[in-house]
Amino acid sequence: MTEYTRKEPRVTVDMRARCIGEGVVFSDRVHNLSVGGAGINTLSQLKPGDELELNFRLPEQQRGVRLRAAVVWLVEDDVGGESPNCGLMFKDVAREDKATIDEFVGSVLG
Repeated sequence: MTEYTRKEPRVTVDMRARCIGEGVVFSDRVHNLSVGGAGINTLSQLKPGDELELNFRLPEQQRGVRLRAAVVWLVEDDVGGESPNCGLMFKDVAREDKATIDEFVGSVLG
């Protein structure tokens, strides 16, 4: 796994995200989230460097979030487990999406 240092607080979540990749659309479980990225568990054939579009709605939020992400790490032998097996880093996040995620993370952290 490539070394990656997180810059933002991350919270545990349990939600689904619609993912759109190179010629493929799938749904994955999101395990954790920050304004900078997310940990997901995927069965898809992803590899570090792949880019995705993620679409999800945070708990108790009216507005959906749509953003671009790049795969930064992947653990291929942990598919279907209780931990994320794929780390995503968000790219060029729109101000409204960043504010929505930041507000959610802040509400979880108290």
